[in-house]
Amino acid sequence: MGNNNIYAAIREWAIARNLIDGCTAKDQALKLSSEFGEFALAFMGKCGQDEDKRYIDMKDGIGDSIVVLTIIAAQIGVNIETISPNPPSDFKYLAATYKVIGTQVAIGNLSDSLLKNNLIDARVQIRTVLDCLQRLENEFGFARYECVMAAYEEIKDRMGVMYNGTFIKSTDENYARAMAEIEALDQQRAANPD
Repeated sequence: MGNNNIYAAIREWAIARNLIDGCTAKDQALKLSSEFGEFALAFMGKCGQDEDKRYIDMKDGIGDSIVVLTIIAAQIGVNIETISPNPPSDFKYLAATYKVIGTQVAIGNLSDSLLKNNLIDARVQIRTVLDCLQRLENEFGFARYECVMAAYEEIKDRMGVMYNGTFIKSTDENYARAMAEIEALDQQRAANPD
């Protein structure tokens, strides 16, 4: 799967689970903070975590963050692969800790833009978050494609659907009812395309 095809696969996965239409970009901004928080925890070194596990968890945190950014971008009408991060500076002016903090600040700014429904600024903030993630990838020797592919491989077979802002797993007793209601809504939209 090529670099751009992975983003299309993520969008297809998200559409099949109603993540793009079933929740808002604001909801996904919270998920982005959660996913990047997992990177930050691994970066700080969880108690008893060996270096190999720490490395894997940091890589996964970046990949998961990019998956969520892909969904947010789709929700605001943009394909993430058309947004290029600013090329990372060869001048390492920030220690790794400041790069982590800077990324969290960028995620906060993206959340603020989404809360204010400022989609033009949200696109700029997605670019900034991608830039920050790229700086972290460079810091730790991660390849973007490897991060995203690892995250996608982990989620691609998860079954469930976003319903009223909550992800319902296929094993949940409410899954069949949610799917029936979503199908009914889709049929209503098809019958009344206004």
